[in-house]
Amino acid sequence: LLLLLLLLLPLLPLPQTTSYNIPATLPTKLPAPTDLLTLMRSHPQTYIAPNLHLHQDPITSSRGLFSNNTKTQPNEIIMTVPPDLFITRAKGENSKTALMIGGKGALAHLNLTSIQTTTMFLSIWLCDQLSSPPSAPHSSIESAFISSLPLDMGHLAMCWSEEEKVYLKGSEIINEIQERNERERSVYALICASNPPSSPLPFTSKLFSLSHSIVTSRLFDISPSPPTPNARKQEVKVNGEATARPTVGLVPLGDMINHSLMSEDPKSCDWNFDLTTGSFNLSAGPLGNGGGEEVRISYGLHSNRHMLINYGFVQDK
Repeated sequence: LLLLLLLLLPLLPLPQTTSYNIPATLPTKLPAPTDLLTLMRSHPQTYIAPNLHLHQDPITSSRGLFSNNTKTQPNEIIMTVPPDLFITRAKGENSKTALMIGGKGALAHLNLTSIQTTTMFLSIWLCDQLSSPPSAPHSSIESAFISSLPLDMGHLAMCWSEEEKVYLKGSEIINEIQERNERERSVYALICASNPPSSPLPFTSKLFSLSHSIVTSRLFDISPSPPTPNARKQEVKVNGEATARPTVGLVPLGDMINHSLMSEDPKSCDWNFDLTTGSFNLSAGPLGNGGGEEVRISYGLHSNRHMLINYGFVQDK
C-alpha cells in the first residue's frame, strides 16, 4: 500500500502560484534589498548592528535578516528604527486618492474596525505609490522601502485562485476571505464613485487587492510597548500624533524579519516600541545569535487560520 501511494503521489494535483497582472511601470522582479539597508544605516536616528545583513534566496526570492560571522550577544539591541520612518494611517489618509474620496472620514460609513480602516488607507497610499513610481526609486528610505516590497502574494490564502480555494472547502477561512473581499469591493466602489467621470481610475481593483494583501501581511502594532506586560503605557508622538492606544503601521526593514516557527525559540529576538521615543527596538534573545544565523521574531500567538490568511504559512502546534 505504501508503495502504491508513493507511485500515485506525483499524479496528485497541487496548487499553482497565483500571478497578478502588474502594470508595466512596476519592476518585474525584486530589487536588491541592500539599497534600503544602506539608506537606513545613513539615517541619524536609525541603528542597525554592523554584523546584520539582508539575504535573498535566488530560487524562492524569500528574504531575511542574518548576522554575519560575528556572534550577537544575549539581549543586545541590534536594530532601532525611529517613528518618523513608520508608514502610518495619517500618511494613508493624506494620499492623493484618499483625499479624492474625502480624506480622514471617508470610510466611516463602512463600519470598519480601526485596524481595518487603517489597512484600507495604507492600501490606497501604496496603490498611489505603485501606480506612479518615482523617477529615482532608491533616492529615499520610503521609496526604497516601496521598491523592496514583493509584488506576488500568491502564497497568501487571500490571493489564491478559485481552483486553489477548493483545498479550503469546509474551512472558516473561506468565510473570512469572502468578508475581506467584500470590504475591498466596498472601498474600491467608493474610489470609482468619487473619481471624476472624465479621468481614468487611479489604479485597478487587482492592484488594490494586491496592495491590501501586502499591507496586511506586514503590519506591526506600533503603539508604545513596555518591557513587561503589566507596565503602564505612556503617551508618545508617532509621526507627530500623540497616541496611547493600539496603532498599526508599517516599519521599513522590520517587515523583512521572518517568523520563528518554534513556539519557544531561545534564539528568537525580542521587539518592542520604546515608551519614551516610540522607536522600534529589536534585541537579541537570551542566547544571542550565532554567526551566520537568521534573525527571527515571533509574530504572536495566532491560530493557523490567521497565519495562513495573513502570512501565507501554518505551523505545527
